[in-house]
Amino acid sequence: MYYPREEKRDFLTTLSTLSLIAIIPLAILALMSNHGATALFMLLGNQQTQARITEIQNTPNPALNIITYRYEADGISFADTYTQNTQYDPAAYAIDDKIPLIHSTWSPSIKMTQATYQASGADAKVFLGCSTAILLLLGLSFFALMRQRKHAAEDIYY
Repeated sequence: MYYPREEKRDFLTTLSTLSLIAIIPLAILALMSNHGATALFMLLGNQQTQARITEIQNTPNPALNIITYRYEADGISFADTYTQNTQYDPAAYAIDDKIPLIHSTWSPSIKMTQATYQASGADAKVFLGCSTAILLLLGLSFFALMRQRKHAAEDIYY
């Protein structure tokens, strides 16, 4: 026997479930955007500085170099490494050379080399799009769950 209220309940359950399942590939895609979150955070406020290279390690792959550098921001000294891919950053660095660095004005420990920052525009867009879609899907799932609860409460009268 056809029961329209059961159809509505099934629709709301399916809507909530599918929206939660759709979040999984979006989250994976957002995590795969290499420097997307960092580049997006850097758009809020960044400052350019120069870092001094302290060590360069060559890898078996001739297109990759591991560069250790040190920089100072707001009176605090920071040290980190940068894996240089010569395909995207063809500059030849030597010890005690300067490397252009961009760090966040809100948190100076969040930084990127200028070459990485310029190449991560698409990553930031992907991360922003996925994050927005995840929030919208969570809202849709919450809306469907609230409608399910209201629907179940109305079942008392039927």
